[in-house]
Amino acid sequence: MGEVLSLVAAPDGRALWVSVHSGVTRHDVASLLEGGTGEPDPLVEGWTEDLAISADGSRIAVMRPRDGVEVFTLDEGRPRKVQTMRGPGRIAKLALTADGERLVAGAWRGRGIRAWNASTGDVLFDRLSEHRQALATFDAAGELVLAGVAYARVTYGPDGQ
Repeated sequence: MGEVLSLVAAPDGRALWVSVHSGVTRHDVASLLEGGTGEPDPLVEGWTEDLAISADGSRIAVMRPRDGVEVFTLDEGRPRKVQTMRGPGRIAKLALTADGERLVAGAWRGRGIRAWNASTGDVLFDRLSEHRQALATFDAAGELVLAGVAYARVTYGPDGQ
């Protein structure tokens, strides 16, 4: 399989999504727990790093090398690419809202945080950071972006304020 770069449990707990240098695979958790091999189902090919899945299971987002982000819808369990966006820099972490409509990325090297509309690719906001790394996620309601930079925690509203 190679080095695991990101690991996300599907919202229903039945699958495990794994990002490695060769792509994203989905593994059946029941098979793994029963001692089976859990043969992976390849979903996204090519070099991927971080991975996010919406809580409703409708979308996944993957980070590609050179700061790219791709968003896929899951039509009958198979991914279909809907957007490709440019990240704020080398991305440290991706997160999707529960409904998969908004995406946020925290970046390395003082590049900060960027949020997008996952359907259109429109940038909702950019926030620079003087810190080495920024991590970001959404609150449970998908209304606030929760960010961690060095030893501080920051909260942004939907407009980045």
